[in-house]
Amino acid sequence: MPTTPPDREREDLCLLKKALKGLLRTHPRGMTHTEICRRLLSDAGFSGSYRNLTSQAHSILRILIEEEKVRCSGKGRDRVYVYVG
Repeated sequence: MPTTPPDREREDLCLLKKALKGLLRTHPRGMTHTEICRRLLSDAGFSGSYRNLTSQAHSILRILIEEEKVRCSGKGRDRVYVYVG
C-alpha cells in the first residue's frame, strides 16, 4: 500500500526526532539550535530546506523538553540543548 502524504510526514518527523536524540547523545555538553540544524542537514541527509529543518527541529526540541528527554539552558541564540534521557 502506498504511503500517503500525512503518513510520510509523520515518518519523516519520527526519523528527525530519532536523529536529533542520537545527535544530542553524542554531545554530552549540549548543542545550540544552529549547531543541531547544521549537523542534521549535513549528516542526516535531510531533503528539505534549511528553513524547514530549523522549524521542525525547534518543534521537536520543544516536544523533547516537555517529555523531559532534553534540557535547555540559556537564552536566545545562546540556548544549549542537552540530552538527559
